[in-house]
Amino acid sequence: MSLWLTNLPSLVSFVLVLGAANAIALAATLLARGWYGSRGVTCGPAVVSSWATCIGALAAVLCAFTVITLWGIFTRAQINTDAEAAAIRVAARDLAPSQIPLLKAYVSASAVEWPRMCGGVPDARVSTMLANFESVARPRAPGYESDLARQLAMLEEMRGERWHGAYATAPMELKIALYIIALTLFGVLAIALPDRLDTHLALTVLIATAIGAVFWVMIELAYPYCGSVSIGPDQITAALQAR
Repeated sequence: MSLWLTNLPSLVSFVLVLGAANAIALAATLLARGWYGSRGVTCGPAVVSSWATCIGALAAVLCAFTVITLWGIFTRAQINTDAEAAAIRVAARDLAPSQIPLLKAYVSASAVEWPRMCGGVPDARVSTMLANFESVARPRAPGYESDLARQLAMLEEMRGERWHGAYATAPMELKIALYIIALTLFGVLAIALPDRLDTHLALTVLIATAIGAVFWVMIELAYPYCGSVSIGPDQITAALQAR
């Protein structure tokens, strides 16, 4: 889904997506009615209801699959961020007190880097900082070496997982399929041609609003670290606030 829509306030993107869906659907409906009316046709094809049922079912399945997948990715990103914060807390416990400022510097740099996860690339300086920190880190006492090494490896792994989930999680092919199915459904509804214009318009608005709402949910969940529904750096920065 489009990154610029994800970065808009939730209400703004909601209005834009639903407005666009209704505008397209209503334009198709009015165009079809005008074309049919110019030819004296007053009733749509009898097979339209079957077409609408098939396309609607296909749209429902594909949209449900996409939303469930995006929500699963978002949940996994939240879990990874929790694990990263836990690793920071445990690493701070196992580090020599003189090296706590190095860990705090890395956490602060990660928070500053956070906005880059909205379509950007990792900051090489943060990667270098983490690598240097791992090379000089010393435990607070003998016997903590293995625990500290495990937590530092976890920090590196969780940072990699965080950046892996920062990019668009819906492939372009899936986006194209969703757009085609939505437009096809609007087209089928446009040629349904019930006798009453108000009934036709009401049906079109209801379906377009439902489709638009589903697309809006997908846009909000497409980037776990961007937009109104997103994961911020508060968890990792709070991990060291008590120290």
